[in-house]
Amino acid sequence: MLADKKNLIFVIAIFVGVTIFFIVRGGSTGISFDLSDETMTMSYSDKYSFSVSVKDIESISLTEDIDLGECLTGEAGKKYSYGTWENTQYGQYQLCSLTKLTTYVVIEDNAGTYYVFNTENADTTTELCDALNRYRDGLSE
Repeated sequence: MLADKKNLIFVIAIFVGVTIFFIVRGGSTGISFDLSDETMTMSYSDKYSFSVSVKDIESISLTEDIDLGECLTGEAGKKYSYGTWENTQYGQYQLCSLTKLTTYVVIEDNAGTYYVFNTENADTTTELCDALNRYRDGLSE
């Protein structure tokens, strides 16, 4: 239980640091991330969000340069892409990303649903993926 709290504190600390960075820099990606003991939620503004139960997560991985496929619902914009998408690799999946980035966190749940997202830049996306894996590993201990 102590490891769970340490992992949660670590993930929260990363996001507090990222938030402070963007406040100081004077901007925001518009993509937000929220993690509770039970649910992980990614959202873009008030336009779109998806949630996945932490206990249902089967895998968390980092990938580069995926073929996003076709936007079924949502938007494929110049800055952001979000909504329900479909490609040959994941079938129908949920996307919340900055269009300019090519690094993505990919989560698969136990129903075989994929959630693909990134945030700010490649380094922060990589750090987020690592932190989520540490958090999930801490829950299973």
